[in-house]
Amino acid sequence: MKEGLPGQKSVANRNINNTSTLKNFQENKPESRLKKLQEDQRSIENKAMPYLHGAAPHNIFPKLATIQDIERLTPSKLVKLLDAQTNKDWRNWIEPDTTKSEVETFLGFPLSDSLDNKIHAIKVVMINDFFFEHWHVFEKVCVAFNDRIPNFKYFDDLEVCEIGFAVKEAMLVRESHPDFSNEVKNYIGAKAFDEGLILLPKPLSHYQENLDKFYFNLGNERKADYIHLKLEMEELLHKNNLSELKEDAIGVGLARYIKTMFYIQSYPNLPLFAEEE
Repeated sequence: MKEGLPGQKSVANRNINNTSTLKNFQENKPESRLKKLQEDQRSIENKAMPYLHGAAPHNIFPKLATIQDIERLTPSKLVKLLDAQTNKDWRNWIEPDTTKSEVETFLGFPLSDSLDNKIHAIKVVMINDFFFEHWHVFEKVCVAFNDRIPNFKYFDDLEVCEIGFAVKEAMLVRESHPDFSNEVKNYIGAKAFDEGLILLPKPLSHYQENLDKFYFNLGNERKADYIHLKLEMEELLHKNNLSELKEDAIGVGLARYIKTMFYIQSYPNLPLFAEEE
C-alpha cells in the first residue's frame, strides 16, 4: 500500500515532522510542542456556572457544570462559548499560549490536552486551508474534534464515523470554506474502503466516488458485486425499510452505514460510543 494512506497503523510517518502539533499548523512554527497533559478533573460548578448562565447568548449552555461537560462540547458549540466570553477577541489571539492562558482564566480551570488541542484545531480550520488541503493536517484535526489527542509521530487510528463528525463540525465552524483537495477526498475514500463501507452518509456522501474507485480497482467481478450491493442498499434506504436487517452482505453494509450516520448525528451525546471512564 502506498505510504501515507490508511491501512498502516503504528508505523512512523516520514511525511509528518515529529515535532509538529496543531499549534504548528496554526502558527506554522515547527518549534512549537504539545503541552504537558493536564489531568485536573475537579468540579468547577461554582466557577464555571456564572460564565455559562446568562453570559452566553440565549443561554445556550444551561446545563454545563463540570470540566467534563465543557471538554465534551462540540467544536461549533465551543466556538459559541469562546465568542460569548471574549466578544470574539479569541479569534485574533495569535500566540497559542495567549489563547490557552486567557481561556483558562475565564473558565476557571487548567485546560487538558484534549481541550487545548480541540481549541487549536478549531483555529486551524478557521484561519487557513491546511485542513482542506493536506491529509495529515485533516487527520489530526479530526482526531482533536473527537476529543482525542493527536499523535504526531504515527498514523492515528481514525474511524469514518469520526471523520464524518469532524467534517460536519468543520463546516459549522467555517461556513465559507474551500472544497477538499483530491488528497483529502482520497484519504476519506481509503478509510471507508478499509472499514468495508459501501455507502457514505452525509456529509461524506459528497465523496462517494472516491470510495467507489477503490472497489472498481478490484476487477470487473468485484465491481459488479459492489454496484449490486450499493443499488440494493440505496433502494432499502429510500423505502426506509430497515426494520429487519438480515445477516447478509446487504444487512452488514446497512448496519455499518447506520452506525456511521448515528455517530455523526449524535456525538458526543452517544453513550454507546463514548470512551469508558
